[in-house]
Amino acid sequence: YLGTILKSIESIIAMAGGIGSAFVVCGFIIAAMGVNPFFAFGIFFSSAFGSIYGIADTLTWATPLILVGLGLVFSFRARYWNIGGEGQLLMGAAIAAWLGIGLKLPSYLFIPLLFLASFSFGGIWGFIPGILKAKLRVNEIITTLMMNFVAIFVVSFLVEDLLKEAGTLFPRTGTIALEAQLPILIPATRLHFGFVIAIILAVIVYFVVWKTVFGYKIRVTGGNPVAARYGGINTAKYVILSTILSGALAGIAGLGEVAGVHHRLVNGLSPGYGYFGVIVAIIGKLHPVGVVLAGILFGGIMVGSTAMAGRAAIPGAFMFVIPALILIFMLASESIINRRKQKG
Repeated sequence: YLGTILKSIESIIAMAGGIGSAFVVCGFIIAAMGVNPFFAFGIFFSSAFGSIYGIADTLTWATPLILVGLGLVFSFRARYWNIGGEGQLLMGAAIAAWLGIGLKLPSYLFIPLLFLASFSFGGIWGFIPGILKAKLRVNEIITTLMMNFVAIFVVSFLVEDLLKEAGTLFPRTGTIALEAQLPILIPATRLHFGFVIAIILAVIVYFVVWKTVFGYKIRVTGGNPVAARYGGINTAKYVILSTILSGALAGIAGLGEVAGVHHRLVNGLSPGYGYFGVIVAIIGKLHPVGVVLAGILFGGIMVGSTAMAGRAAIPGAFMFVIPALILIFMLASESIINRRKQKG
Protein backbone atom coordinates (compact mmCIF):
# COMPACT_ATOMS: atom_id res chain seq x y z
CA TYR A 1 0.00 0.00 0.00
CA LEU A 2 2.89 2.37 0.80
CA GLY A 3 4.33 1.87 -2.67
CA THR A 4 0.96 2.60 -4.26
CA ILE A 5 0.55 5.77 -2.19
CA LEU A 6 4.04 7.00 -3.10
CA LYS A 7 3.39 6.29 -6.78
CA SER A 8 0.11 8.22 -6.59
CA ILE A 9 1.84 11.17 -4.94
CA GLU A 10 4.49 11.18 -7.66
CA SER A 11 1.77 11.16 -10.33
CA ILE A 12 0.00 14.08 -8.64
CA ILE A 13 3.26 16.03 -8.45
CA ALA A 14 3.98 15.34 -12.13
CA MET A 15 0.46 16.38 -13.14
CA ALA A 16 0.54 19.53 -11.01
CA GLY A 17 3.94 20.41 -12.44
CA GLY A 18 2.70 19.87 -15.98
CA ILE A 19 -0.44 21.97 -15.48
CA GLY A 20 1.40 24.78 -13.71
CA SER A 21 4.21 24.91 -16.28
CA ALA A 22 1.73 24.88 -19.17
CA PHE A 23 -0.19 27.85 -17.80
CA VAL A 24 3.02 29.78 -17.08
CA VAL A 25 4.19 29.31 -20.67
CA CYS A 26 0.73 30.24 -21.98
CA GLY A 27 0.87 33.36 -19.81
CA PHE A 28 4.06 34.47 -21.53
CA ILE A 29 2.55 33.76 -24.96
CA ILE A 30 -0.56 35.78 -24.10
CA ALA A 31 1.56 38.65 -22.81
CA ALA A 32 3.55 38.61 -26.06
CA MET A 33 0.23 39.12 -27.88
CA GLY A 34 -0.29 42.34 -25.97
CA VAL A 35 -2.99 40.97 -23.66
CA ASN A 36 -2.80 41.02 -19.87
CA PRO A 37 -2.45 37.32 -18.94
CA PHE A 38 -4.12 37.86 -15.54
CA PHE A 39 -7.13 39.37 -17.30
CA ALA A 40 -7.21 36.49 -19.81
CA PHE A 41 -6.88 33.78 -17.18
CA GLY A 42 -9.48 35.53 -15.04
CA ILE A 43 -11.91 35.08 -17.92
CA PHE A 44 -10.70 31.50 -18.39
CA PHE A 45 -11.30 30.30 -14.83
CA SER A 46 -14.46 32.31 -14.15
CA SER A 47 -16.04 30.98 -17.35
CA ALA A 48 -15.11 27.34 -16.69
CA PHE A 49 -15.54 27.08 -12.92
CA GLY A 50 -16.91 30.38 -11.62
CA SER A 51 -20.65 29.75 -11.84
CA ILE A 52 -23.22 26.96 -11.96
CA TYR A 53 -23.64 27.55 -15.69
CA GLY A 54 -19.87 27.47 -16.24
CA ILE A 55 -19.43 24.26 -14.25
CA ALA A 56 -22.36 22.67 -16.10
CA ASP A 57 -20.81 23.64 -19.43
CA THR A 58 -17.45 22.24 -18.31
CA LEU A 59 -19.07 18.92 -17.38
CA THR A 60 -20.94 18.90 -20.71
CA TRP A 61 -17.66 19.21 -22.61
CA ALA A 62 -16.04 16.70 -20.25
CA THR A 63 -18.64 13.97 -20.87
CA PRO A 64 -17.43 12.78 -24.32
CA LEU A 65 -13.80 13.17 -23.22
CA ILE A 66 -14.41 10.89 -20.24
CA LEU A 67 -16.20 8.30 -22.36
CA VAL A 68 -13.51 8.23 -25.05
CA GLY A 69 -10.81 8.11 -22.37
CA LEU A 70 -12.53 5.20 -20.59
CA GLY A 71 -12.61 3.29 -23.86
CA LEU A 72 -8.91 3.86 -24.32
CA VAL A 73 -8.25 2.34 -20.89
CA PHE A 74 -9.16 -1.02 -22.46
CA SER A 75 -7.19 -0.68 -25.69
CA PHE A 76 -4.10 1.03 -24.26
CA ARG A 77 -3.95 -1.49 -21.40
CA ALA A 78 -3.85 -4.20 -24.08
CA ARG A 79 -1.03 -2.27 -25.79
CA TYR A 80 -3.25 -1.46 -28.75
CA TRP A 81 -2.80 2.20 -29.73
CA ASN A 82 -6.27 3.25 -30.77
CA ILE A 83 -6.19 6.70 -32.39
CA GLY A 84 -9.63 6.14 -33.90
CA GLY A 85 -11.83 7.48 -31.11
CA GLU A 86 -12.95 10.36 -33.32
CA GLY A 87 -14.33 8.06 -36.01
CA GLN A 88 -15.86 5.68 -33.48
CA LEU A 89 -17.60 8.62 -31.80
CA LEU A 90 -18.94 9.86 -35.15
CA MET A 91 -20.32 6.44 -36.08
CA GLY A 92 -22.10 6.23 -32.75
CA ALA A 93 -23.52 9.69 -33.37
CA ALA A 94 -24.58 8.79 -36.93
CA ILE A 95 -26.63 5.74 -35.96
CA ALA A 96 -28.18 7.63 -33.03
CA ALA A 97 -29.31 10.42 -35.37
CA TRP A 98 -30.60 7.98 -37.98
CA LEU A 99 -32.71 6.05 -35.48
CA GLY A 100 -33.68 9.18 -33.57
CA ILE A 101 -35.17 10.69 -36.71
CA GLY A 102 -36.68 7.56 -38.24
CA LEU A 103 -38.31 5.80 -35.28
CA LYS A 104 -41.21 6.58 -32.97
CA LEU A 105 -40.95 4.92 -29.57
CA PRO A 106 -41.54 5.83 -25.94
CA SER A 107 -38.51 7.19 -24.08
CA TYR A 108 -38.07 4.11 -21.91
CA LEU A 109 -37.49 2.06 -25.07
CA PHE A 110 -35.97 4.72 -27.33
CA ILE A 111 -33.02 5.78 -25.20
CA PRO A 112 -31.83 2.23 -24.33
CA LEU A 113 -32.12 1.34 -28.03
CA LEU A 114 -29.95 4.31 -28.97
CA PHE A 115 -27.37 3.34 -26.36
CA LEU A 116 -27.26 -0.20 -27.68
CA ALA A 117 -27.01 0.97 -31.30
CA SER A 118 -24.27 3.53 -30.63
CA PHE A 119 -22.38 1.04 -28.47
CA SER A 120 -22.57 -1.51 -31.28
CA PHE A 121 -21.64 0.78 -34.16
CA GLY A 122 -18.72 2.30 -32.25
CA GLY A 123 -17.60 -1.22 -31.37
CA ILE A 124 -17.80 -2.35 -35.00
CA TRP A 125 -15.72 0.66 -36.06
CA GLY A 126 -13.15 -0.36 -33.46
CA PHE A 127 -13.32 -4.05 -34.39
CA ILE A 128 -12.26 -3.57 -38.04
CA PRO A 129 -8.72 -2.25 -37.38
CA GLY A 130 -8.55 -4.48 -34.29
CA ILE A 131 -8.89 -7.70 -36.24
CA LEU A 132 -6.47 -6.40 -38.86
CA LYS A 133 -3.95 -5.87 -36.08
CA ALA A 134 -4.58 -9.19 -34.33
CA LYS A 135 -4.69 -11.40 -37.43
CA LEU A 136 -2.54 -9.61 -40.03
CA ARG A 137 -0.27 -7.43 -37.87
CA VAL A 138 -1.45 -4.26 -39.65
CA ASN A 139 -0.29 -1.14 -37.80
CA GLU A 140 -3.27 0.03 -35.73
CA ILE A 141 -2.13 3.64 -35.54
CA ILE A 142 -2.46 3.98 -39.31
CA THR A 143 -5.72 2.04 -39.67
CA THR A 144 -7.54 3.70 -36.76
CA LEU A 145 -6.41 7.14 -37.89
CA MET A 146 -7.48 6.55 -41.48
CA MET A 147 -10.88 5.26 -40.41
CA ASN A 148 -11.51 8.61 -38.73
CA PHE A 149 -11.59 10.20 -42.18
CA VAL A 150 -13.94 7.53 -43.49
CA ALA A 151 -16.32 8.28 -40.62
CA ILE A 152 -16.11 12.02 -41.33
CA PHE A 153 -17.17 11.41 -44.93
CA VAL A 154 -19.99 9.12 -43.80
CA VAL A 155 -21.33 11.89 -41.57
CA SER A 156 -20.93 14.43 -44.40
CA PHE A 157 -22.96 12.18 -46.71
CA LEU A 158 -25.73 11.87 -44.14
CA VAL A 159 -26.01 15.57 -43.33
CA GLU A 160 -25.57 16.82 -46.89
CA ASP A 161 -27.64 14.22 -48.70
CA LEU A 162 -29.36 11.18 -47.20
CA LEU A 163 -30.70 12.68 -43.96
CA LYS A 164 -30.43 16.38 -44.76
CA GLU A 165 -33.17 18.50 -43.23
CA ALA A 166 -35.64 19.62 -45.88
CA GLY A 167 -35.85 23.34 -46.62
CA THR A 168 -32.48 24.36 -45.16
CA LEU A 169 -29.18 25.29 -46.76
CA PHE A 170 -27.20 24.11 -43.75
CA PRO A 171 -25.61 20.63 -43.81
CA ARG A 172 -27.53 19.05 -40.96
CA THR A 173 -30.21 16.47 -40.27
CA GLY A 174 -33.60 17.15 -38.82
CA THR A 175 -34.12 17.15 -35.06
CA ILE A 176 -34.35 13.76 -33.40
CA ALA A 177 -37.59 12.81 -31.66
CA LEU A 178 -38.21 14.37 -28.26
CA GLU A 179 -38.44 10.86 -26.79
CA ALA A 180 -34.89 10.16 -28.01
CA GLN A 181 -33.36 13.16 -26.24
CA LEU A 182 -31.44 12.73 -22.98
CA PRO A 183 -32.84 14.57 -19.93
CA ILE A 184 -31.19 17.83 -18.86
CA LEU A 185 -29.72 17.63 -15.35
CA ILE A 186 -29.63 21.37 -14.53
CA PRO A 187 -32.31 23.64 -16.03
CA ALA A 188 -31.11 26.37 -18.42
CA THR A 189 -27.82 24.53 -19.05
CA ARG A 190 -26.67 21.92 -21.56
CA LEU A 191 -25.61 19.39 -18.93
CA HIS A 192 -27.42 16.17 -19.78
CA PHE A 193 -27.85 12.68 -18.38
CA GLY A 194 -24.89 11.48 -20.42
CA PHE A 195 -22.59 12.78 -17.69
CA VAL A 196 -24.23 10.47 -15.15
CA ILE A 197 -23.82 7.60 -17.61
CA ALA A 198 -20.12 8.47 -17.97
CA ILE A 199 -19.60 8.31 -14.20
CA ILE A 200 -21.47 5.01 -13.94
CA LEU A 201 -19.37 3.59 -16.77
CA ALA A 202 -16.18 4.76 -15.02
CA VAL A 203 -17.15 2.62 -12.02
CA ILE A 204 -17.94 -0.34 -14.31
CA VAL A 205 -14.65 0.02 -16.20
CA TYR A 206 -12.72 0.07 -12.92
CA PHE A 207 -14.47 -3.09 -11.76
CA VAL A 208 -13.99 -4.89 -15.09
CA VAL A 209 -10.32 -3.97 -15.57
CA TRP A 210 -9.12 -4.49 -11.99
CA LYS A 211 -11.56 -6.92 -10.41
CA THR A 212 -12.30 -9.53 -13.08
CA VAL A 213 -10.36 -12.28 -14.84
CA PHE A 214 -11.24 -10.63 -18.16
CA GLY A 215 -9.59 -7.37 -17.10
CA TYR A 216 -6.58 -9.22 -15.73
CA LYS A 217 -6.05 -10.95 -19.07
CA ILE A 218 -6.26 -7.63 -20.92
CA ARG A 219 -3.66 -6.13 -18.59
CA VAL A 220 -1.36 -9.14 -18.93
CA THR A 221 -1.77 -9.09 -22.71
CA GLY A 222 -0.52 -5.51 -22.77
CA GLY A 223 2.02 -5.86 -19.99
CA ASN A 224 3.84 -8.90 -21.35
CA PRO A 225 2.35 -10.56 -24.47
CA VAL A 226 4.96 -13.33 -24.50
CA ALA A 227 4.26 -14.31 -20.90
CA ALA A 228 0.52 -14.06 -21.58
CA ARG A 229 0.74 -16.49 -24.49
CA TYR A 230 2.96 -18.79 -22.44
CA GLY A 231 0.31 -18.73 -19.71
CA GLY A 232 -2.39 -19.82 -22.15
CA ILE A 233 -3.98 -16.45 -22.84
CA ASN A 234 -5.21 -15.93 -26.39
CA THR A 235 -3.66 -12.48 -26.82
CA ALA A 236 -5.22 -11.89 -30.27
CA LYS A 237 -8.68 -12.48 -28.78
CA TYR A 238 -8.15 -9.98 -25.96
CA VAL A 239 -6.69 -7.37 -28.27
CA ILE A 240 -9.81 -7.64 -30.44
CA LEU A 241 -12.15 -7.49 -27.44
CA SER A 242 -10.34 -4.43 -26.09
CA THR A 243 -10.71 -2.66 -29.43
CA ILE A 244 -14.43 -3.42 -29.53
CA LEU A 245 -14.97 -2.04 -26.01
CA SER A 246 -12.80 0.98 -26.75
CA GLY A 247 -14.81 1.83 -29.86
CA ALA A 248 -18.12 1.06 -28.14
CA LEU A 249 -17.53 3.60 -25.35
CA ALA A 250 -16.51 6.21 -27.92
CA GLY A 251 -19.74 5.41 -29.76
CA ILE A 252 -21.71 6.22 -26.60
CA ALA A 253 -19.88 9.56 -26.50
CA GLY A 254 -21.28 10.23 -29.98
CA LEU A 255 -24.77 9.37 -28.78
CA GLY A 256 -24.40 11.93 -25.99
CA GLU A 257 -23.56 14.67 -28.46
CA VAL A 258 -26.59 13.89 -30.63
CA ALA A 259 -29.17 13.04 -27.97
CA GLY A 260 -27.92 15.37 -25.25
CA VAL A 261 -26.38 18.46 -26.88
CA HIS A 262 -27.20 19.07 -30.55
CA HIS A 263 -30.33 16.90 -30.92
CA ARG A 264 -29.32 16.36 -34.55
CA LEU A 265 -26.31 15.30 -36.61
CA VAL A 266 -24.15 18.10 -37.97
CA ASN A 267 -20.77 18.51 -39.61
CA GLY A 268 -18.16 19.37 -37.01
CA LEU A 269 -20.12 17.57 -34.29
CA SER A 270 -16.83 16.84 -32.53
CA PRO A 271 -14.10 19.48 -32.10
CA GLY A 272 -11.61 16.64 -31.73
CA TYR A 273 -12.93 14.70 -28.73
CA GLY A 274 -11.39 11.51 -30.09
CA TYR A 275 -7.91 13.04 -30.17
CA PHE A 276 -8.26 14.92 -26.89
CA GLY A 277 -9.44 11.64 -25.36
CA VAL A 278 -5.99 10.16 -26.01
CA ILE A 279 -4.39 12.91 -23.91
CA VAL A 280 -7.08 12.52 -21.24
CA ALA A 281 -6.38 8.78 -21.02
CA ILE A 282 -2.61 9.31 -20.78
CA ILE A 283 -2.83 12.09 -18.19
CA GLY A 284 -5.38 9.99 -16.30
CA LYS A 285 -2.80 7.17 -16.13
CA LEU A 286 -5.21 4.74 -17.83
CA HIS A 287 -7.23 4.63 -14.61
CA PRO A 288 -10.97 5.48 -14.56
CA VAL A 289 -10.63 7.92 -11.65
CA GLY A 290 -7.76 9.69 -13.37
CA VAL A 291 -9.68 9.74 -16.66
CA VAL A 292 -12.71 11.37 -15.01
CA LEU A 293 -10.56 14.06 -13.35
CA ALA A 294 -8.54 14.69 -16.51
CA GLY A 295 -11.76 14.84 -18.56
CA ILE A 296 -13.21 17.51 -16.26
CA LEU A 297 -9.93 19.45 -16.42
CA PHE A 298 -9.94 19.37 -20.21
CA GLY A 299 -13.62 20.23 -20.33
CA GLY A 300 -12.74 23.35 -18.34
CA ILE A 301 -9.88 24.10 -20.72
CA MET A 302 -12.27 23.97 -23.68
CA VAL A 303 -14.82 26.25 -22.01
CA GLY A 304 -12.17 28.67 -20.74
CA SER A 305 -10.31 28.80 -24.06
CA THR A 306 -13.55 29.52 -25.93
CA ALA A 307 -14.36 32.33 -23.49
CA MET A 308 -10.87 33.83 -23.85
CA ALA A 309 -11.22 33.78 -27.63
CA GLY A 310 -14.50 35.67 -27.44
CA ARG A 311 -13.72 38.20 -24.70
CA ALA A 312 -9.94 38.65 -24.67
CA ALA A 313 -9.09 38.29 -28.39
CA ILE A 314 -7.03 35.16 -27.68
CA PRO A 315 -6.90 32.73 -30.64
CA GLY A 316 -9.21 29.74 -30.31
CA ALA A 317 -6.18 27.54 -31.00
CA PHE A 318 -5.36 27.79 -27.30
CA MET A 319 -7.91 25.02 -26.89
CA PHE A 320 -5.25 22.80 -28.47
CA VAL A 321 -2.12 24.54 -27.16
CA ILE A 322 -2.87 24.19 -23.44
CA PRO A 323 -3.55 20.39 -23.48
CA ALA A 324 -0.44 19.80 -25.59
CA LEU A 325 1.73 21.78 -23.20
CA ILE A 326 0.24 20.04 -20.17
CA LEU A 327 1.07 16.65 -21.66
CA ILE A 328 4.62 17.69 -22.62
CA PHE A 329 5.42 19.17 -19.21
CA MET A 330 3.77 16.32 -17.33
CA LEU A 331 5.86 13.75 -19.20
CA ALA A 332 8.94 15.87 -18.57
CA SER A 333 8.11 16.04 -14.83
CA GLU A 334 7.71 12.26 -14.70
CA SER A 335 11.03 11.79 -16.48
CA ILE A 336 12.79 14.05 -13.96
CA ILE A 337 11.21 12.18 -11.02
CA ASN A 338 12.20 8.79 -12.46
CA ARG A 339 15.80 9.91 -13.07
CA ARG A 340 16.12 11.16 -9.51
CA LYS A 341 14.77 7.85 -8.20
CA GLN A 342 17.31 5.93 -10.30
CA LYS A 343 20.18 8.11 -9.03
CA GLY A 344 18.93 7.79 -5.46
